[in-house]
Amino acid sequence: MDKLKLSNGLILALGLFFIFGLVIFKHWERNILMGDSWGYYSYLPSTFIHKDVGDYTKSVKITQKYNRDFVDPLQDKYGLYHTHPRSGKNIIKYTSGLAILLSPFFFIAHFLASMFGYENDGFSEIYRICMAFGIIIWVLLGLHFLLKLLLEYFSMSVAFLTIIGISLCTNLYYNTAFNSIMSHAVLFSLYSMLLYATFLFYQKPTFYKSLIIGLLCGFISLTRMTEIYCILIPILWGFDGIKERISYFLSNYTYLLITSVFFVLPFTFQFYYWKQLTGDFIFNGYIGESFHFLNPQIIYGLFDFDNGWLPWSPIMIAALIGLYFLKKHVPPIFFITIILLPLHIYVIYSWWCYNYINGFGSRPMIHMYPILSFSMGALICEIFKFKFGKFITILLIFCTGALNIFQNYQVSKGLLITNYSSPAYYFHMLGALKSNSSILIARSSKEFQPKNTHLVTKIFSAENEVDTSNIAKNSELLASSISQKEVRLSENTEQSVIIYNFTNEVLEGGDFVKLNFKTMYPKGTPNFGAIWETPFIYVQWRNIDNKNIRNYDSGIYPFQFVGNPDFSIYSHGLPDVWGDVSFYVKIPKSEMKTGVLGIWNPNKTKFYIKDLNIELHK
Repeated sequence: MDKLKLSNGLILALGLFFIFGLVIFKHWERNILMGDSWGYYSYLPSTFIHKDVGDYTKSVKITQKYNRDFVDPLQDKYGLYHTHPRSGKNIIKYTSGLAILLSPFFFIAHFLASMFGYENDGFSEIYRICMAFGIIIWVLLGLHFLLKLLLEYFSMSVAFLTIIGISLCTNLYYNTAFNSIMSHAVLFSLYSMLLYATFLFYQKPTFYKSLIIGLLCGFISLTRMTEIYCILIPILWGFDGIKERISYFLSNYTYLLITSVFFVLPFTFQFYYWKQLTGDFIFNGYIGESFHFLNPQIIYGLFDFDNGWLPWSPIMIAALIGLYFLKKHVPPIFFITIILLPLHIYVIYSWWCYNYINGFGSRPMIHMYPILSFSMGALICEIFKFKFGKFITILLIFCTGALNIFQNYQVSKGLLITNYSSPAYYFHMLGALKSNSSILIARSSKEFQPKNTHLVTKIFSAENEVDTSNIAKNSELLASSISQKEVRLSENTEQSVIIYNFTNEVLEGGDFVKLNFKTMYPKGTPNFGAIWETPFIYVQWRNIDNKNIRNYDSGIYPFQFVGNPDFSIYSHGLPDVWGDVSFYVKIPKSEMKTGVLGIWNPNKTKFYIKDLNIELHK
């Protein structure tokens, strides 16, 4: 078989993997009915079906028909759209790039809806299915052009293994098959196409190639405004000096003008949209959200288990190592990589929400995968020089790919979510086929739950007479209630209540405090939009200056243990059901002076606790 047939066969096989994931995860059941996805997509139905641009009442109502939990974005501080202070109109905070790029699949869905008996409302199942397949098609196009470029510099085996590694061993798979109606997978494709178009342009400049480069840079920037630095790719390709590059552009200034004109072209709709709704051609929709360029969280963004990049896409460590060999194997892309990659990392981790909530690891790093694929390929070339190099490479890709796909399966089963994660949670759920109490506890407490301990002493028991000296002053209500074996928290209770004060005379670093109690919340308690809005029972260790020893409090969300026999991390529990709760908290080995057992109740939710027992274990 020739190279073309093998390449097409590989892309087809990867497409089947994506479709398999889509079918298993059933992503279309929710993909445009919630969160950022709704914000990116809603341009289309609001413009072409409901005609409610600037209001979105109809679009929200139709969405609620399919997703009862969808609320008006104006009720959210960081909502999907905001009301303009002068015009009074609602403006979607996201730019329209992704909607424009997905519009062909929207119109296909609109045509098929009537044919197959679906509602022509922009949100029925046929639209969701077509959007999901649209993302997959975009990604396959990107992989096609990236593979073509990789084959210009590497052997077929190196190029194929690189493409497989990028596709199946990273969070590109998750953001294509599971969490797809977002900008990241499409930006991966646009960057891949931009690299290939730039390569062709520098071989032989033409009007058509410069037009394509302008459009690609324009759509990348329109899809995510901060990505405007993508223009560095055509500027720095094969960089050989500032004077030489300026001379090159001056001698090809007509192509530069063409690129500039078509760069602006994709923005015309966005400028028109902003002008009509705000009176201005430029509008920042991210109200209340900002960059902190003087305090970037780069270490956390790259390495933290709380949705950091490398813990969830560990194969990309190979791409970082391969930077050392990049100039040797692919000289034209060297300067692009060493300038654009650090710049991208600095910008994305300067954002206020540097962990980007959920995305199976850091979502914005997906944009750099086309560039990093060349450093990965460079490392594979070097590994191939060793006796068992090919075997080692294949084994590495197979293992990381199997882990990645299995963890995506865990996400679909309610076992795994990468934001607010920790090493304890990661290793508790590693390889698990179903959840258990230890996984659920490690998820919120960020602590390993010991398997074998022995009781040293009981610190406090609800059966014993209450020593009020161990109860904080703002918890007198709790003191009397515990003596009656039940704690009642109501709307009048403070948001943060201390139940018990530990003293370090009986506690040693490395031991464990074990908490046991029963909990229940009554019907009529408001529905919880997120787990972290429910009450949180925690232990906080403090030093001599009364400062928290750790950057987190060890605790759990007790309602998750009520009426949740599968221990799903997504469950909010059931009302009017008593549940048993038991978990361990490790005593730190630092010079801990005191500790408190408290309840954080941000929404002042009614709930009950009884039969509280605190034990010391080794």
